[in-house]
Amino acid sequence: MNTEGQIILGQLALKLTVSQIARLCRVSQPVVSRWIHGRRRPNYQNRKTLLARFNIGMEAWDRPAQGTQGVQGSQHTEGAEGAEGAVAKTRSAA
Repeated sequence: MNTEGQIILGQLALKLTVSQIARLCRVSQPVVSRWIHGRRRPNYQNRKTLLARFNIGMEAWDRPAQGTQGVQGSQHTEGAEGAEGAVAKTRSAA
């Protein structure tokens, strides 16, 4: 079962590399990959970082995604606009 956080982070990974996301969150690439694929969930501190950097809500990692087909073929979900805005903000800050 995918969570909203997984879907949003997966969509973000289509715009930034996993390496870039990892660097911005100060974690390793395999950690980000585990979050995207649902093998792990971010801890409290990492959720705070994801909220601050990419506007992915803390509760998004506990809420099942609805109307999605998984990370690869995901449909647009509520909250994805925040991830897109975060990409623009991150790029402009670089």
